[in-house]
Amino acid sequence: GGKGGEVAGIAVHEYVEGEHPMFNRTRRYPFFVSEVLADPQRFPEADEESCAHEVPVSVWVLGVMKGGSTSLWKWMAEEFRGTLRTAWKDGHRWKEVRALFKKPMKTPAHAAKYTGKFEEPKRTLKCHRATEGTPDYFRVPDCRTNLMAYVHMAHVKDPLFVVTVRHPVRRALSHANFGGKQHDYELVCRQYDPDEEWGCLQRLRKLPQKGTASDFIDVLEVMAGARNFCLAKGNECKPLSDPFWGSQYGAQAVEWLQSLDPARFLFVVQEEDQPHPRADDDTRQQMQDRLSNALSRFMRLPPPPPPSKPYRDDKFTDYNYQVFGQLQPADIERGMKLFEQDLELFYSIVGRRIWS
Repeated sequence: GGKGGEVAGIAVHEYVEGEHPMFNRTRRYPFFVSEVLADPQRFPEADEESCAHEVPVSVWVLGVMKGGSTSLWKWMAEEFRGTLRTAWKDGHRWKEVRALFKKPMKTPAHAAKYTGKFEEPKRTLKCHRATEGTPDYFRVPDCRTNLMAYVHMAHVKDPLFVVTVRHPVRRALSHANFGGKQHDYELVCRQYDPDEEWGCLQRLRKLPQKGTASDFIDVLEVMAGARNFCLAKGNECKPLSDPFWGSQYGAQAVEWLQSLDPARFLFVVQEEDQPHPRADDDTRQQMQDRLSNALSRFMRLPPPPPPSKPYRDDKFTDYNYQVFGQLQPADIERGMKLFEQDLELFYSIVGRRIWS
């Protein structure tokens, strides 16, 4: 199950979705939900007098590749249907309305065009917001720049950001497996000075195109070395897309929290490697209700009415091409050592340790 509580003045909740209908095994979605650096009483239950009524987009679900943001956004859109508006395209909910983000958002007309892609609020509704899922990845600087420009030009009164993260090693492996091919090693090694770049390439090219999870940790170690070398030299470290950088949650969060009130963030941590019993529908519903309550308080929207059965995404697709094999405990232990410093930073932000 899960327990709610308070850690260092931060409200903490847990959530697990349970069995997924598209799989013959249990697909678990436990979440730790932390109102980051905020007094839990800052988010009282909303009523029709105190609830949010924002016409522009004001809630963004952000994350990293294979970090759970799409799953959470779909669940939120369904759970809060009626009060949480989305964009629509060809009769379907539309996430990643980022065609409008290919160029910097510079004018009110551009901001108005973005707003116009989302549902109009019903006149009878006193409480409502609009939300978008993953307008771009959390790690991309242009995402932050464009969203802040939109908030200013659209006069968004109460912008909020729900950020999903996942076990750093497991997410990195899913990231590497996602494209069904080996990562572009040349881009990774360009983070080195020319004298070091060739040695980096030589080490990576000796590794198999496909292999075990242990082979993947070898790749991850080289990626970590390239980025650390780059940072030590004071360079602008690229690429942003490599699996190692995608799991550097602390460094990514700091970039956002330097310019935004931390109370505007709610971090949702997808954690699939802890043992959870197979949940029946009643237990699953209780867990969803707990997450729903945390989100309704954070967004200042009334709690949605309970659905007749727990929501499941029947169209979920798992893009797992198995370039590298399944992680074993020894692989996870070796991989986690690469993230120790960044995780300490992340834990200082969310106020608790999450992964052992």
